[in-house]
Amino acid sequence: MHRLAQYVFALLALSITCAAQPSPPPVSTQQEFNRAHDFFASTSVQLLKDMDRDKARAGYRRVIQIDPHYPPAWFNLGVLAEAAGEWTEARTDFQRYMTIAPDGTYAKRAQRELALIADRAAHPIPIQQRQYDATITRARALLSAKFYKEAVAEAASAQVIDDSRWESYTVVCLVMIQQNKTDEAARFRELALARTPQELKNKVSDVLSDPAK
Repeated sequence: MHRLAQYVFALLALSITCAAQPSPPPVSTQQEFNRAHDFFASTSVQLLKDMDRDKARAGYRRVIQIDPHYPPAWFNLGVLAEAAGEWTEARTDFQRYMTIAPDGTYAKRAQRELALIADRAAHPIPIQQRQYDATITRARALLSAKFYKEAVAEAASAQVIDDSRWESYTVVCLVMIQQNKTDEAARFRELALARTPQELKNKVSDVLSDPAK
């Protein structure tokens, strides 16, 4: 999985979110809720560790088998379905989240993703391009202002819109460099360069090797 996620996703405050324990809805027993929360947490940690989208989706589906009313699992399923281009499933997952937690932590993000899915269905290429460019502009502004967590969150949103482009990965790489997270920086540098057009590869490589350039 090239995201991250992302997501999401602590790093994925991003999109894939490892949420603090919310209050269980009244329809769930405390035992069901606790089991779901534990499984959700372990799945999220594993996602951050190995970036395996398919395993993560299987894990979050297991969470909702344990407790169908556990909101963060529905939200993460929506993010992962959207990342896979499975728009109908993503819409269903986000709508389910909104039904369970209309005022939840991720309600505004779920509403935004539902609007994006609707726009993409109506105007797939123009809307996607505009959304991506606007999100990258916000991410770069936040990076410049040293709001690193927020910059990563915007970069993850851009990856959900289009994970084949390089710009979002450079933002995350530069954040990791600023935070002295060497391994993470190297991983996102590799992801960025793999997506960079050939004519820009040297320039992007230089910037990611020396952010002062």
